[in-house]
Amino acid sequence: MNILEMNPQEIRPCAFIGGNVKNSSAVRLYTKLVDFYGLNSVWIPRNIAEDELGDFFKAAKLLKYSGAVICPPHKGASVAYMDETDEISKTFLSVNCVRFNEDGTISGHGFDGKGVIYAFDQRGVELKDKTVMMIGGGGVAGIFASEMAQRGVKKITILNRTLEKAEKIVATMKNMYPEIDVSCMALSVENACEVAKTADIFLQATSLGRKGFPEYEDVSFIDALPANAWVMEAVSNPPETKIVKAAKERGLNYIIGMEMQVCQVESIFKFIYDFDMDERGRKVAAQFFCDLFGYKYEV
Repeated sequence: MNILEMNPQEIRPCAFIGGNVKNSSAVRLYTKLVDFYGLNSVWIPRNIAEDELGDFFKAAKLLKYSGAVICPPHKGASVAYMDETDEISKTFLSVNCVRFNEDGTISGHGFDGKGVIYAFDQRGVELKDKTVMMIGGGGVAGIFASEMAQRGVKKITILNRTLEKAEKIVATMKNMYPEIDVSCMALSVENACEVAKTADIFLQATSLGRKGFPEYEDVSFIDALPANAWVMEAVSNPPETKIVKAAKERGLNYIIGMEMQVCQVESIFKFIYDFDMDERGRKVAAQFFCDLFGYKYEV
């Protein structure tokens, strides 16, 4: 919706905040979707310093903002300002979207894991009783694992170069989900190949392969996955990482990071606007990423 066509008395402002978001492409995507659906809303990107975070939340409530997307490095610190959040977001200190409620309270959640879950939902993948192999030991890895645990997977094995990080996630997971078999191993080609043999789902949850970051040196463990396994890549740029290309060559089912991003945006729109995106909006978002990355992809 053109801003000149909006009702100025009812515009729902939303913020996009972080350490460096003024040139964020995601702001353009949210604006594009608002325009596509004719929503009476605007998205405003702002760089916010860590010591300004409390002032931001006070100002947003005063100015009657509808919501905000929280980018690094503020995901963890934002938890302290929430009046309501979920156990996963609190445990792993990761809130990346907030809603300013009419009663003056703030609700916030981490939607990184929602993107993973909804991407599987879009493909009709049943997660219950599945065996999961995940590479990654950062904060987002714990969120991914927890979301899948809530969907009833029966086993999760986490591999990470720094074993201590994976061990912390495992200890937290065992406390939260004692009914699930959760374990970890040091990341090596040998260990990855062994775990892959019985994995229904492989999730790549590191920065490896992202534009400007190193790639995996050896992805031969993809060859060890069962023929009916699903491969999910968390990296969205480039759309086809070494992991994705290896999965394609094997003829495996795979979900690229771009799909996960689209699903995360869908869940955020539902949270802030109580608005359900449909297939048309998903296509708009997917095309946005394709144009951004110079990529052509058909789900």
